[in-house]
Amino acid sequence: MSTANGPCPYYINGECRFGRTCTRPHPPELSPELRPNDNYTVSDIPGQECQRCLDQSLPCDKVGRQSGKADPCSECRHFGGENANCVLLENVSRNDHLWRQMMGRGSDGYKLPAYKPRDAPRKRRGQQITPQPMKGEDLVSDWSGQTREELLDLGDMLPEDVRARPRAYLKAAGLSHQQEKGRQWMNNQRQIDEGKVSSKRKHDEISGAQPYSVPVYQVPQFPLPQPDPQRGPAESVTFNLDGNSITSAKVRYPGINGDGGLEVTSFPAPAAPTKLPRGTQGR
Repeated sequence: MSTANGPCPYYINGECRFGRTCTRPHPPELSPELRPNDNYTVSDIPGQECQRCLDQSLPCDKVGRQSGKADPCSECRHFGGENANCVLLENVSRNDHLWRQMMGRGSDGYKLPAYKPRDAPRKRRGQQITPQPMKGEDLVSDWSGQTREELLDLGDMLPEDVRARPRAYLKAAGLSHQQEKGRQWMNNQRQIDEGKVSSKRKHDEISGAQPYSVPVYQVPQFPLPQPDPQRGPAESVTFNLDGNSITSAKVRYPGINGDGGLEVTSFPAPAAPTKLPRGTQGR
């Protein structure tokens, strides 16, 4: 299941409060209630793999080697080709990489790509390329690692159930760069606002001004609006007042199918005309 808007990000983390009335999809393949069937843990430690091993879900032994590409991991050494650039991705974990891979495969039921043997031809720039080893002269003289045959015998490092139901094994990836900037901005604004309040309090203390205290409003027991048959329970009710009288009530219902929601305004029923008792008219 895939839409232009993508699945509801709150549902994926178990936080959506709209349920069936939510305008964003809730794919069962991304349910946070999914549980693993295999005793397998996906690493969430960043800086442990190179780009190629993350992309192809291969075990990477680059950690502990020299930082340059002349001392590659075993996978890049035997299958990366002469242009392999084996460096660790310091800020990405295997969990986060698989999460983003999963989220981009809605048309495939959010399954991870099927395993492809290391020596199988791969499409690159419109051509089928058979994986080749790096050139010996491009390597450090004392390079050591697993052999080509040992790697071929390893097969797929991911259990079948991880590829079929990745959400059961993955944690939600960290915030994107843009989301992190937004969160930092909100925190900065909160600190600025708190600083303004603190400064005003100090000013009031020095000047002897009496601080304004917002009165506590006791919410009366209003009857709740009837749920909409399609949109479900109301989101909010707004009353417009004229003195001590309610002039109108605006009820807002959640949006469905991508619309912006529904607002219904009601007005008090006109008071019924007073009827005189029978036999008193015309006196």
